[in-house]
Amino acid sequence: LQALAEGALVGGKKATIEQLVNSEGPLTLKIDLKGKRVPLGVVHGLCALMWARSKDAPLHVDLITCKVGAEGLSALARGLSPALASLTLDESDITNKGGNLTGVRRLCQALAEGCAPELAELRCVAFARSPAACAVVLMLGHARALLP
Repeated sequence: LQALAEGALVGGKKATIEQLVNSEGPLTLKIDLKGKRVPLGVVHGLCALMWARSKDAPLHVDLITCKVGAEGLSALARGLSPALASLTLDESDITNKGGNLTGVRRLCQALAEGCAPELAELRCVAFARSPAACAVVLMLGHARALLP
């Protein structure tokens, strides 16, 4: 969780581990790494946070412009929990510039298996133009159809 807290903003301010885990009610978390690739330690911290919070304390995760990559999205998908209420991945390079759909497939599989039953919003737009972009849009469109 320490790695996550170093790049996490809550209400525009740097977050502490205590704020992330112990806050009651909804929490909107923006990861701001200034355009750098998101280290797997941060993704693992995010997964731990999802499981540390109850579904009564929903978590809204904003990874806009973070370079999550296919590996990071795969790890995130494996750690989805009922506490996750929304996930924003706009411009997050989740396919490693279109060459790797592993993370998208794993996310779609996790959603189909009901790993995040409270997830009401999944946004992922503004893909880099690539041959894989159409496949990603179709897969995520199908995954969105599975949301409540």
